[in-house]
Amino acid sequence: MRGLVDATLARFDRLDILVNNAGVMVHGSFLEIPVARYDEMFAINVTGTLLCTRHALPAMMARRYGRIVNLSSQLARRALGSGGFAAYAATKGAVESFTRATANEFGSYGITVNAIAPGGIETDMSREVMTPEYRERRPRELPVGRLGNLEDVAYCAVFLAAEEAGYLTTGQVLHPSGGWVMG
Repeated sequence: MRGLVDATLARFDRLDILVNNAGVMVHGSFLEIPVARYDEMFAINVTGTLLCTRHALPAMMARRYGRIVNLSSQLARRALGSGGFAAYAATKGAVESFTRATANEFGSYGITVNAIAPGGIETDMSREVMTPEYRERRPRELPVGRLGNLEDVAYCAVFLAAEEAGYLTTGQVLHPSGGWVMG
């Protein structure tokens, strides 16, 4: 992670935007998932986000400007169906808490920290847990009547990374979830 930041600084002589997007999901009964899989999810979803942010912050602080966008999940706010996402939801809840804390701590340096908590988005990771029944039923449950796509999430990241969003958003969580999570 340090190498990624160093390579960016060497090539561009600055670091304006960090999007912490790496993540893994283990789906299954909380009592049946091996503890080692919990460790894997926390290492990637939480510790990876913390470390990337830690390495990016000094360069952003020196310039007194930065945009950090962390990826969470609707599952940090709402349970889904028959369950099976407790440990994953815990990692994303930790990311949201970290987002608010770092937004507060580094806002005076011109750095905003926000999160995106998508729901029902067609990705390689979600395809593994979206059953045909879910794909059929879910759009009817959403106010917008469809599942989301990568462009729906990417638009949120572009908005949060914009210079113009510097006062409008920090410590916020956007929910591109088709209306499933409101407020």
